[in-house]
Amino acid sequence: MADLPSKLADRRCPECGTLQPLFVRQGRGGAFQRGPRDVVACPGCGIALRLEADTRDPSGVRRAVVIVLGLTGLLLALAVWALEQGWDLGLLFLVEGVIVTAAAVLAMLWTAFSARRRIVVRHGKGPAT
Repeated sequence: MADLPSKLADRRCPECGTLQPLFVRQGRGGAFQRGPRDVVACPGCGIALRLEADTRDPSGVRRAVVIVLGLTGLLLALAVWALEQGWDLGLLFLVEGVIVTAAAVLAMLWTAFSARRRIVVRHGKGPAT
């Protein structure tokens, strides 16, 4: 079963139409988003495929900066406002936890929809789809 970002990105093999994963496992660590150099065999037909870099944000720096700065600013502003209003820390931490969870979902959706601009390419050849 494919992960949600891969399903939303809907990148498919040019030969068999199999959904391509957006993430690869590296070593003992977790899964990382496929870079333009990551060659993965298609789960359906086995041909070597890679995903071209996103044309607007090749290394994902813009996405990371916007999300980190936006989340940090939001959490700090909320903390200052909540403490001025006399909230107790438990409620503040609960609300900030909800915001962090929402930001994680936003980051996942941003990753998925920005991956729609990435072209599936046969390894060693030009664009396939």
